[in-house]
Amino acid sequence: LVTTEMAGKPEVEEKLSSVINVHNRELVQLVSFPNFDRIYENKFNELKSRVKYYIKLETFTKNSGIRDASEIGENILDNIEYILNGSSVNKLIEKFKSEDLGEIPAIIVSAGPSLDKNIKELKKAEGKAFIIGVDSALRSLLDNGIKIDLAVSVDPAKHRQPFEHDKIKELPFVFKVNSPNFAVKENKNKIFFEDGYGFKYYSEMLKSVAGVELGETKTGGSVANNAFSLAVGLGFKKIIFVGQDLAFTGGKSHVTGFVNKEVSLRNKSIPSMTMAVGGGMVETSIQMSFYREWFEQRILELEGAIEVINATEGGAAIKGTCEMPLEAAIKENCSTEFDFGSVISSVEPILSEEKQQDIHLRLNSMKAELDALENKLKSGIRDYQKLIEFEKLGKGNE
Repeated sequence: LVTTEMAGKPEVEEKLSSVINVHNRELVQLVSFPNFDRIYENKFNELKSRVKYYIKLETFTKNSGIRDASEIGENILDNIEYILNGSSVNKLIEKFKSEDLGEIPAIIVSAGPSLDKNIKELKKAEGKAFIIGVDSALRSLLDNGIKIDLAVSVDPAKHRQPFEHDKIKELPFVFKVNSPNFAVKENKNKIFFEDGYGFKYYSEMLKSVAGVELGETKTGGSVANNAFSLAVGLGFKKIIFVGQDLAFTGGKSHVTGFVNKEVSLRNKSIPSMTMAVGGGMVETSIQMSFYREWFEQRILELEGAIEVINATEGGAAIKGTCEMPLEAAIKENCSTEFDFGSVISSVEPILSEEKQQDIHLRLNSMKAELDALENKLKSGIRDYQKLIEFEKLGKGNE
């Protein structure tokens, strides 16, 4: 039971996200008293749009989980050793919250085509803003000599291309527990893991044995959504978007050098139009519109707590942001020096050596449990096949 006055408020968003799931999304009904939807039409439509949004979110999330199931399982198993030796998003947030960040902004750099316009401006923000690079933008940032304070990657099926740069392995990273193992094991810097799909058993083990939780950033399906949630969690009051096009700016889907078939990717999507930065319209897709809706809702929820500046200089307009050229955004907001590297390097690992040994013992015993379960499953399959054979024989004798 939700009233129209509650639509869009954080407590309702949390309730909707927890109630609507893959099992009941087709059964969800929005019911109102007679004429209520006409008297309070705007509020009712707002509530209806949020219900639809969470149905779409659940569909996107579960489809991704099903699509990437094999990679997720393999990645988690291959990453366990690194997770036990690494740190966590919760530890990172805890450390940053103990620092006085003042008005220093976080800059989230995504791989939209407009990044070509202003990527070099980011040099002026080094050491005066916390520069977060999403995985697809890392190569372009490094090729242009931009210092990245923290990299983020959360896709369990991410291909190798974004990581094919010698300096990427030297960056501090936020990974999902189910991120590709090739990226995790090659990293030479600090890794902060966050919880993810398929990790429930291990998560419960970490909590019961060591009393720790990795933490998990909110997302709408895009790594840039996670980066935004992380920046908010770290305590930044100003967040600047760069390369956050969420549209086919100039007919392209990504910054130069990321993909070689931007036009074919565009043609495969279902086209739609949306308001553009600076006015007019720009072509987008259902998926990118979904990411944009997530940003708009989160910004609305955080109204008054944070300021979001869209310095993308192209692409889709994002409601709730202040549009500004990156040069001006840096000049107005990036004036205080801060040593982010020392803060990141001082974040403690999640487990002591003693706790790591306890977890290893638990994992070793789990192997025996899994072997026993495998034998039971094989026995069950054999019995089931015999039943099918008996059924066929029985029908043959009729």
